[in-house]
Amino acid sequence: MFICGMCLCNSEDMSSTQTGASKGKTPSSVGSKAIWDKNARECFILVCIEELGGANYKSGTQLTKVGWTNIVTKFNEQMGKDWKKEQLKNQWGVLKKEWQLWQNLVLRQSGLGRDLDTCAITVSDEWWELKLMQHPDCHKFKVKPLAFEEEMRILFGSNTATGEGTYASNSGVIPRT
Repeated sequence: MFICGMCLCNSEDMSSTQTGASKGKTPSSVGSKAIWDKNARECFILVCIEELGGANYKSGTQLTKVGWTNIVTKFNEQMGKDWKKEQLKNQWGVLKKEWQLWQNLVLRQSGLGRDLDTCAITVSDEWWELKLMQHPDCHKFKVKPLAFEEEMRILFGSNTATGEGTYASNSGVIPRT
Protein backbone atom coordinates (compact mmCIF):
# COMPACT_ATOMS: atom_id res chain seq x y z
CA MET A 1 0.00 0.00 0.00
CA PHE A 2 1.11 3.54 -0.67
CA ILE A 3 -0.48 6.93 -0.31
CA CYS A 4 -1.16 8.80 -3.54
CA GLY A 5 -2.17 11.99 -1.84
CA MET A 6 -5.91 11.37 -1.66
CA CYS A 7 -6.31 7.74 -0.69
CA LEU A 8 -4.51 4.50 0.05
CA CYS A 9 -3.75 2.58 -3.11
CA ASN A 10 -2.73 -1.03 -3.55
CA SER A 11 -0.89 -0.98 -6.85
CA GLU A 12 0.74 -4.23 -7.89
CA ASP A 13 2.56 -2.62 -10.79
CA MET A 14 4.89 -5.10 -12.47
CA SER A 15 7.54 -4.29 -15.04
CA SER A 16 10.45 -6.16 -16.55
CA THR A 17 13.70 -4.80 -17.84
CA GLN A 18 15.27 -5.86 -21.11
CA THR A 19 18.81 -7.15 -20.70
CA GLY A 20 21.59 -7.67 -23.18
CA ALA A 21 20.44 -11.23 -23.90
CA SER A 22 17.36 -9.89 -25.63
CA LYS A 23 19.46 -7.31 -27.49
CA GLY A 24 21.56 -9.91 -29.29
CA LYS A 25 24.34 -10.42 -26.74
CA THR A 26 25.21 -13.91 -25.62
CA PRO A 27 23.61 -15.12 -22.39
CA SER A 28 27.03 -15.63 -20.80
CA SER A 29 27.78 -11.91 -21.06
CA VAL A 30 24.71 -10.83 -19.10
CA GLY A 31 22.89 -11.74 -15.93
CA SER A 32 19.41 -13.12 -15.69
CA LYS A 33 16.46 -10.96 -16.61
CA ALA A 34 15.50 -8.51 -13.88
CA ILE A 35 11.87 -8.90 -12.88
CA TRP A 36 10.66 -5.77 -11.15
CA ASP A 37 7.91 -6.28 -8.59
CA LYS A 38 6.45 -3.52 -6.42
CA ASN A 39 8.98 -4.08 -3.61
CA ALA A 40 11.99 -4.00 -5.94
CA ARG A 41 10.72 -0.84 -7.62
CA GLU A 42 10.10 0.87 -4.29
CA CYS A 43 13.54 -0.09 -2.98
CA PHE A 44 15.21 1.13 -6.18
CA ILE A 45 13.35 4.44 -6.11
CA LEU A 46 14.19 5.06 -2.45
CA VAL A 47 17.87 4.18 -2.96
CA CYS A 48 17.97 6.58 -5.93
CA ILE A 49 16.35 9.36 -3.88
CA GLU A 50 18.91 8.83 -1.15
CA GLU A 51 21.73 9.04 -3.69
CA LEU A 52 20.32 12.22 -5.23
CA GLY A 53 20.92 13.95 -1.91
CA GLY A 54 24.64 13.18 -2.12
CA ALA A 55 27.52 14.59 -4.09
CA ASN A 56 27.31 11.92 -6.79
CA TYR A 57 24.56 13.60 -8.76
CA LYS A 58 25.18 16.14 -11.49
CA SER A 59 22.49 18.65 -10.57
CA GLY A 60 19.78 18.81 -13.20
CA THR A 61 21.21 15.98 -15.27
CA GLN A 62 22.16 12.53 -14.02
CA LEU A 63 23.99 10.36 -11.56
CA THR A 64 27.78 10.04 -11.72
CA LYS A 65 29.56 6.68 -12.07
CA VAL A 66 30.16 6.69 -8.32
CA GLY A 67 26.46 7.43 -7.78
CA TRP A 68 25.44 4.44 -9.91
CA THR A 69 27.95 2.22 -8.12
CA ASN A 70 26.44 3.26 -4.79
CA ILE A 71 22.91 2.57 -6.03
CA VAL A 72 23.83 -0.89 -7.34
CA THR A 73 25.54 -1.79 -4.07
CA LYS A 74 22.76 -0.49 -1.80
CA PHE A 75 19.96 -1.97 -3.89
CA ASN A 76 21.57 -5.41 -4.10
CA GLU A 77 22.32 -5.43 -0.36
CA GLN A 78 18.77 -4.43 0.58
CA MET A 79 17.03 -6.76 -1.90
CA GLY A 80 19.45 -9.70 -1.71
CA LYS A 81 20.00 -9.50 -5.48
CA ASP A 82 23.02 -9.51 -7.75
CA TRP A 83 21.68 -7.22 -10.45
CA LYS A 84 24.02 -5.28 -12.70
CA LYS A 85 24.24 -1.54 -13.29
CA GLU A 86 22.68 -1.91 -16.76
CA GLN A 87 19.60 -3.60 -15.30
CA LEU A 88 19.10 -0.78 -12.82
CA LYS A 89 19.77 1.90 -15.44
CA ASN A 90 17.16 0.25 -17.67
CA GLN A 91 14.66 0.50 -14.81
CA TRP A 92 15.57 4.17 -14.37
CA GLY A 93 14.65 4.64 -18.04
CA VAL A 94 11.37 2.74 -17.60
CA LEU A 95 10.46 4.88 -14.59
CA LYS A 96 11.39 8.08 -16.39
CA LYS A 97 9.18 7.16 -19.38
CA GLU A 98 6.28 6.43 -17.02
CA TRP A 99 6.81 9.79 -15.32
CA GLN A 100 6.81 11.54 -18.72
CA LEU A 101 3.58 9.79 -19.70
CA TRP A 102 1.97 10.75 -16.40
CA GLN A 103 3.08 14.36 -16.80
CA ASN A 104 1.71 14.48 -20.35
CA LEU A 105 -1.57 13.23 -18.94
CA VAL A 106 -2.00 15.53 -15.94
CA LEU A 107 0.22 18.56 -16.57
CA ARG A 108 -1.77 21.80 -16.61
CA GLN A 109 -5.08 19.99 -16.22
CA SER A 110 -7.76 21.19 -13.88
CA GLY A 111 -10.85 19.38 -12.69
CA LEU A 112 -9.22 15.95 -12.55
CA GLY A 113 -10.86 13.78 -9.94
CA ARG A 114 -9.49 10.68 -8.27
CA ASP A 115 -11.39 7.49 -7.52
CA LEU A 116 -11.32 6.99 -3.75
CA ASP A 117 -10.74 3.23 -4.04
CA THR A 118 -8.18 3.03 -6.87
CA CYS A 119 -6.83 6.62 -7.02
CA ALA A 120 -7.30 6.43 -10.80
CA ILE A 121 -8.13 9.66 -12.60
CA THR A 122 -11.87 10.14 -13.02
CA VAL A 123 -12.85 12.28 -15.99
CA SER A 124 -15.17 12.06 -18.97
CA ASP A 125 -14.76 9.49 -21.72
CA GLU A 126 -14.22 12.35 -24.18
CA TRP A 127 -11.24 13.60 -22.14
CA TRP A 128 -9.72 10.11 -22.17
CA GLU A 129 -10.31 9.72 -25.94
CA LEU A 130 -8.42 12.94 -26.60
CA LYS A 131 -5.54 12.05 -24.25
CA LEU A 132 -5.25 8.52 -25.65
CA MET A 133 -5.05 9.89 -29.19
CA GLN A 134 -2.19 12.17 -28.08
CA HIS A 135 -0.44 9.60 -25.86
CA PRO A 136 -1.64 6.01 -26.52
CA ASP A 137 0.58 4.50 -23.81
CA CYS A 138 -1.37 6.41 -21.13
CA HIS A 139 -4.16 3.80 -21.25
CA LYS A 140 -2.75 2.08 -18.15
CA PHE A 141 -3.47 5.19 -16.09
CA LYS A 142 -7.17 4.96 -16.88
CA VAL A 143 -7.58 2.25 -14.23
CA LYS A 144 -4.75 3.04 -11.80
CA PRO A 145 -2.48 6.00 -11.05
CA LEU A 146 1.25 6.29 -11.45
CA ALA A 147 2.80 4.17 -8.71
CA PHE A 148 5.09 6.07 -6.33
CA GLU A 149 4.02 9.41 -7.80
CA GLU A 150 5.52 11.60 -5.07
CA GLU A 151 8.82 9.71 -5.05
CA MET A 152 9.05 9.92 -8.84
CA ARG A 153 8.38 13.65 -8.62
CA ILE A 154 11.54 13.86 -6.48
CA LEU A 155 13.54 11.82 -9.01
CA PHE A 156 12.31 13.37 -12.25
CA GLY A 157 10.16 16.38 -11.33
CA SER A 158 12.11 19.22 -12.87
CA ASN A 159 14.46 17.23 -15.08
CA THR A 160 12.06 15.61 -17.51
CA ALA A 161 11.07 16.98 -20.90
CA THR A 162 7.43 16.40 -21.76
CA GLY A 163 7.28 18.42 -24.97
CA GLU A 164 5.07 20.94 -23.19
CA GLY A 165 6.03 24.47 -24.14
CA THR A 166 7.92 23.53 -27.30
CA TYR A 167 7.36 25.60 -30.40
CA ALA A 168 8.19 25.14 -34.07
CA SER A 169 7.86 28.29 -36.14
CA ASN A 170 6.51 26.36 -39.13
CA SER A 171 3.78 24.61 -37.08
CA GLY A 172 1.24 27.39 -37.51
CA VAL A 173 0.39 27.11 -33.83
CA ILE A 174 1.06 29.99 -31.48
CA PRO A 175 2.57 28.79 -28.17
CA ARG A 176 0.56 29.19 -24.97
CA THR A 177 1.85 31.67 -22.44
